Amino acid sequence: MIETKYFDNTMVECFRRCPRKYYFRHVRHWTPQSISPALVFGLSWHEAMDSMWATNKSDKNAIIKDAMDAFIVTWKKEGMSTDDATQMTLYPRSIGRAHEMLTYYMDKYSEWLKAIDLIHVEVPFSVPLGHNNVLDTNQVLYMGRLDKVYKDPRLNNQVVICDHKTTSSDASSWYESFSPNSQVDGYLYAGKMLYGDDFWGMLIDGATVMKGTKGKEKRSDRDMPIGISFPRIPISRQLNQLDAWHWEVTDTISTILADTDMLDRMVDAPYLPTFPKNTTSCFCYGSCIYKDICKMIANPHIEQLTVPDGFIESKWSPMKAEDIGVNI
Repeated sequence: MIETKYFDNTMVECFRRCPRKYYFRHVRHWTPQSISPALVFGLSWHEAMDSMWATNKSDKNAIIKDAMDAFIVTWKKEGMSTDDATQMTLYPRSIGRAHEMLTYYMDKYSEWLKAIDLIHVEVPFSVPLGHNNVLDTNQVLYMGRLDKVYKDPRLNNQVVICDHKTTSSDASSWYESFSPNSQVDGYLYAGKMLYGDDFWGMLIDGATVMKGTKGKEKRSDRDMPIGISFPRIPISRQLNQLDAWHWEVTDTISTILADTDMLDRMVDAPYLPTFPKNTTSCFCYGSCIYKDICKMIANPHIEQLTVPDGFIESKWSPMKAEDIGVNI
């Protein structure tokens, strides 16, 4: 029986950025012991959006309270403090700022939320990638989780996928970062496979997290306080663009599988002859968390058998156990 392989955008993009980083994260399963406050804020914001979008309450204050409760649950679960002193050091990614943002979000979109037909909240998907001339991908599934799926009466009740994004910038580069964008294209590919002609496209539901002195000249919501805005970006793709994404992602996956197969055949190499380092990525978005290991150890597959200091072993999976076989 051929084993089914599961991949998602996180895994594909990690490999593209640096195959050696993929090896550390998705073969050895090494990840830092703690995550950044920015990531915790983003996770907490997603939970707040889940609550706010799904509620049927008519009282705005009750909706905001429920959303804020969901935010704080995730905040605490990720080990973040709620004391005032810590909040001051974290601003604008703080609990108080989140409450302010949720209040303005509700003011801006409450009527819109009532008008749409919400179909799914945080729903997993799995779609086969099929055959191509690179590899037999019938046993390869592309998976992910859609933040929201809804029907919009203003779009003839076609299906739209919504993806929430928080950002500390409202510069044009943020808007442009979604086209081209492999994650977005993967969602659009899945949406087309799942909903066919009823599928319209995707909505990026943005939320800026900036200090009050930033964004004064370029903020997109002039009725919001400086530093708070909720830019939205509608996205659709032509079928040939989705075909291009399909070829690119299957090409990447075929290389991942080939590099993984090399590990099984390796004996006592003086260096790791697979998953090569991409040294142009060592300082992208700051310094790579695995940089010191790369500098010190030529063949970590043989020389580093234990989890390094500052890391834990935590396997990334594109699906939860209950998601396997799900096809919405």
